[in-house]
Amino acid sequence: IHTLELIRALGKEWRSTFDAISEPISVIDPKFKIQRANLAFANASGARVKSIIGRHCFTVLARRRKPCQGCPAREPLSEHKILARGRREFLASSYSVDNPRIRIQFYRDISKETALAAALIQSEKMAGLGSLLAAIAHEINNPLGIILNRIECMEAEAAQLGVSEEQQRDLLAIRTQADRISRVTKSMLALSRGS
Repeated sequence: IHTLELIRALGKEWRSTFDAISEPISVIDPKFKIQRANLAFANASGARVKSIIGRHCFTVLARRRKPCQGCPAREPLSEHKILARGRREFLASSYSVDNPRIRIQFYRDISKETALAAALIQSEKMAGLGSLLAAIAHEINNPLGIILNRIECMEAEAAQLGVSEEQQRDLLAIRTQADRISRVTKSMLALSRGS
């Protein structure tokens, strides 16, 4: 009786330790059926541990109808990305044990890493866009400065020579559009500086 109690106590301790691991873990058979899973695996799949025992790992976690292509249970020493419930992304690894009938699947949550990588790529794109906008604004501002200078000269000459009302409206239209271009380039420069 003492030995039986010791075995029960050790089993309980093993289950407690297994469930305390914060990353999802499952024990699967050669047909990808879950023999055991920890609480983190159940939480990642959105189900209770007892309800997933005997079901396929690819159905429970990845919501697939057949095994994942590149599954590490099929291809030892490989890792495979899995998109799980709640848009969480896991990197799956598979380990064999002394018993060839089971494999231990370990899932590392890489959702934050993926989000950070995407944010870094977006940041780099925005930096490149900012540099491009600054270069374009600079290239536009150089000839625009000359155009605005010439318009001022033409307006001064028009006032001295008493040009027609129609020609004055034409000069005003040119100035209005040149000022508009100037505002656009200032906005592009402000955007390129991140303001």
